[in-house]
Amino acid sequence: MTTSVEVQLARMEERMEIILADLAEAKERRREQYVWNETIKGSLAVLNGRLANVESSMSEAKPTLAEFTRMKHEVNGAGKLGKWVWAIAGAAIGAIATSRGFILHMLGYNPS
Repeated sequence: MTTSVEVQLARMEERMEIILADLAEAKERRREQYVWNETIKGSLAVLNGRLANVESSMSEAKPTLAEFTRMKHEVNGAGKLGKWVWAIAGAAIGAIATSRGFILHMLGYNPS
């Protein structure tokens, strides 16, 4: 079965129309992709600017944070020292109070 030249040309013409339609669709999709890429590029530029601001803020705050940490350690140390001072003072006062009667007896005073 041989097909006529007109039928072959019609088939080729249909295939060419399909190919051209696919090419036009691909061109439109590429254009949309370029627009999307530009949108992402702008968003990334804004994000980079914000990140640079955060980095500069953190670098400016770093000495303040270090000073806060140092002061926190000093306060913790002072609190521990205060506890020891109160413990020693309490023990000394307790020892004096309990030995008061003995000391007065040794000195010849009657504690009553």
